[in-house]
Order: sequence, then structure tokens, then C-alpha cells
Amino acid sequence: MYSRVIACLFLISIIATSCSKTNPDANQVPGKDGFESITAYPTYNGWWLTSAGKVYIKYNAQSAPTNGVYDDSSFTTIEAGHSAATFNGLGLGNYYLHVSGTYNGVPVSGGTPYTVQFQTKPQFVQINMH
Repeated sequence: MYSRVIACLFLISIIATSCSKTNPDANQVPGKDGFESITAYPTYNGWWLTSAGKVYIKYNAQSAPTNGVYDDSSFTTIEAGHSAATFNGLGLGNYYLHVSGTYNGVPVSGGTPYTVQFQTKPQFVQINMH
């Protein structure tokens, strides 16, 4: 009887540990080779940018790089009447996004830090330019 109880407890412990749900993002670091995405929407004084621009991204950063070198960039496209750029395949962590473009023919730029956390939906960032 005692051996049956031990065998039953052993079986329950195996089932309990093998059924634990893990976070697929748990081992990710800032940069490529992740499962998350960021879509950046540039604005100027609260108005959506409706012209083309370029969004730059720096991995594992909370401020603009002092040397001006970013890890990746993407030209914006017009989606639903707004300018947007998407970065796919990112890992969890800190990023700095910078955008440059024009608003009514005037050059504008701006940036913002953003932290990618485990999500089940797309992540959107508004970048205000001045």
C-alpha cells in the first residue's frame, strides 16, 4: 500500500511539472530573434504625420545613441491615413525609437524610449516630433 502511495505521488508530481505553462519570450533579449513587434506612429504636436518619414531603432537603450548609430531603421508607410513603421521579431527589453520626416514641408524629428513586454497583441508607440 505504501509503495502505491509513493508511486501515485511521483506520478502526480511529474504531471504537475510537465504541464506548467512557460512564457515563450522568457529567454529573449532586446534586438532581433524575438516574437514581439512594435508599430511606431509619428505625430507632430498631436497631429498624425501623413507624409513619409524614417523611424530608427536602437536595441537595449532608453536614450538616443551618442554616436548617432542605430541598429535598424524603416521607412514609414501610410496605413489608414497615418504614417507608420513596424519592426517585427523583437525580443523583450528596452528600445529607443527616433523618427525624422517633414510636416507641411518643414523638417521635424523626435524620439522616445519604449519597453517591450510579453504581450498577446501588437504594441503601438506614438512618437511626438518637434
